[in-house]
Amino acid sequence: MASTYRVFKDLPIDFHADGKEKKEGIFSLSPELLKKLNHPRWAPVWETSQELAFKPVAPFKHTDRGYFGDPSFDSLFKGTGATKTTITPKLGVEIHGLQLSKLTDRQKDDLALLVEQKGVAIFRDQDFKDLSFEDLKKWGRYYGPLHVHNNSGAPKGEPEFHLVFASRDKNGTNPFLDRHTGFITWHSDVSFESQPAGITALVNVQTGGGGDTQFVDAIEAYERLSPTLQHFLDGLQAVHTSREQIQGGKAEGGIERKPIVDTIHPVVRWHPVLKKKGLFVNGNPQLRLGGFTRRILGLKDEESDALLTFLLNHINSLLDAHIRAIWDDKTVAVWDNRRVIHTATSDLAPDSIRTAFRITPVAERPVANEKEFNDWTPEKELDLIKHTNEYLKLTPAEYYEKFYKPKGL
Repeated sequence: MASTYRVFKDLPIDFHADGKEKKEGIFSLSPELLKKLNHPRWAPVWETSQELAFKPVAPFKHTDRGYFGDPSFDSLFKGTGATKTTITPKLGVEIHGLQLSKLTDRQKDDLALLVEQKGVAIFRDQDFKDLSFEDLKKWGRYYGPLHVHNNSGAPKGEPEFHLVFASRDKNGTNPFLDRHTGFITWHSDVSFESQPAGITALVNVQTGGGGDTQFVDAIEAYERLSPTLQHFLDGLQAVHTSREQIQGGKAEGGIERKPIVDTIHPVVRWHPVLKKKGLFVNGNPQLRLGGFTRRILGLKDEESDALLTFLLNHINSLLDAHIRAIWDDKTVAVWDNRRVIHTATSDLAPDSIRTAFRITPVAERPVANEKEFNDWTPEKELDLIKHTNEYLKLTPAEYYEKFYKPKGL
């Protein structure tokens, strides 16, 4: 854990103290960086009054808007003048001529289904960054309660927006690469929450060259595995944690909006709309860098490390189940965090800034199959949360007896 923490806190993430100034309980960017922003209202700040001021979203029965979508998608494309281009046969679609901020409720339902079916939808020429904070939050809440990030910068008084900020000097210096050979950190957003992100939007505000986002299809990743390995993985559980994210942020002078949380999730997740299974582990094969999955429960440490490393290497190699979203300052990407995982690309051009904000509605509790989905209740979730620390202390043999052993044996 110590080495994982050391690496994590060195990540080029957006809550480092460098380049910040503190005034009246608020950390903000330095005046030199602020002068370079095209849209100062999207400058990240860190408010010390928000320290431990938030809790995870209380368990709730999520209603997926994709259930109400029309598979023809006529409301989006028939008579609207909008066009779509498939990025790959299974993953990704790029859309022109459709303004996300102007969608009707019917169109929003169709959008949910389209994103779930294609994994990622890239929208060009969007006006999201110019909308009011309230209008943006209203748009996001259509798909679920909005997540508040543990550490990241946000506009002042608007913690529901996760701001992504990165800059490069004239030499393009990236200190992370002084110690590491690359920066690929596959993850599903906030998978450590008991009800993580579902339909998610990233809105670009200011871009230089590079800094694109890459996506991999976790359903395809599962379906590529042999039936024997699929059968073994089905029903296994893993722990996801916010520990390194929070500790890394605090070590770099950031804030901690919420307490550390450890959550048990299935290794293979069932998608309630698509009715398909996908891998639900994330990180980098080396020390789970940048991801949240830490251990497969019921296995000994060496077994868990070997299996998790295999799965993460498998995901990392799927360039034929992958897309790369290329940004400009009017692009919005909408994706399904339950189906795809993604990573930033640390190749920002010299003497440039990239600013974006994420709108993050949370969705249902990850489950392994349709029966678990139908049987789930908020009360059961509260009971699991209550006993999580107890379950995490079980030996592999004890975990097997309690959760995996077939009944009657």
